[in-house]
Amino acid sequence: NSMGATNYVPAINTVLEVLGHRQKSGWFGRRKAAASGSPLPAFVIFVTDGAPSDKSQTMKLLAEVSDKPVFWQFLGLGYRPRFLAELDTMGGRLVDNVGLTEMSATRDMDDQAWHTAVLDEYITSWTPAARQAGIIPPG
Repeated sequence: NSMGATNYVPAINTVLEVLGHRQKSGWFGRRKAAASGSPLPAFVIFVTDGAPSDKSQTMKLLAEVSDKPVFWQFLGLGYRPRFLAELDTMGGRLVDNVGLTEMSATRDMDDQAWHTAVLDEYITSWTPAARQAGIIPPG
C-alpha cells in the first residue's frame, strides 16, 4: 500500500497513557503495568476515514480497557465503516465502551444534530452502565 497503513492501537495507547491508565512503553516496546489513572470519565472522539490494519489488536485492546473510565466515540467519515460497526457491537467487555457515528455529509448537519449524534450513546448508555459497574463515581 503506497499510502501506508492505518493502525488504531498506537493512538488508543497514547490516549490511555495521557489519561494515566497505561504507562509508556519500556525497553523493547514492552508496556509497563497499567497505572491507576483518574476515575473521572473521558470522552474520546476518534475520527477515521478507513479501517485499520490492526483490527484484531484493536478489538482486543478496547475489550481489555472496557473497565477504564474512557468512552471511545468513533466518527466514520464518508463511508460505511463495517469494522467500526463490529467495534460498536463486539462482546467481551465489562461495559460497551465504543460508540459509532457515521458522518457522510457533516456540512448538511446543524450543530444540535451533530452533538446529539455524537454524544447520545455516551450519555444514555455508557454513563449509566459505567456508574453501575463502578467504573465512574455515582453522579
